[in-house]
Amino acid sequence: MLADKLSDNDDLYHFFFLDQLTDDLDYLTLRVDLNEGRFLKIRFGRHECYRVVDESDAYLTLHDLYALNVGYSHIYKVTDGDFFNEYHKMTEGIRKDLELNHYIVLLDDHVIDIIGFDDPIVGLE
Repeated sequence: MLADKLSDNDDLYHFFFLDQLTDDLDYLTLRVDLNEGRFLKIRFGRHECYRVVDESDAYLTLHDLYALNVGYSHIYKVTDGDFFNEYHKMTEGIRKDLELNHYIVLLDDHVIDIIGFDDPIVGLE
């Protein structure tokens, strides 16, 4: 697995918890509690699928990310990740020619994998 940090804001290195996840078919929206009365909104348009795993059950994902030594971030763009490979296996490779991206959102209470076409839109509320 290869990963690139998508956020590099030192002001955001605190404990983050998933407050709300909404899938309205147009957007997958994650609302992340920053524990200071602020929230981070992460929106993924044109997403194919996602999975939410309790962080304590995501040992392999966490191990792989830490082993890459890419630094601490909360949003990673991943190449050749397990979930991405599982997705192509489930769909029997019919979408392999599409320009899909795999993202991992790493929070203190969840690890969220997203497969989609568009880069996330990230903002503070």
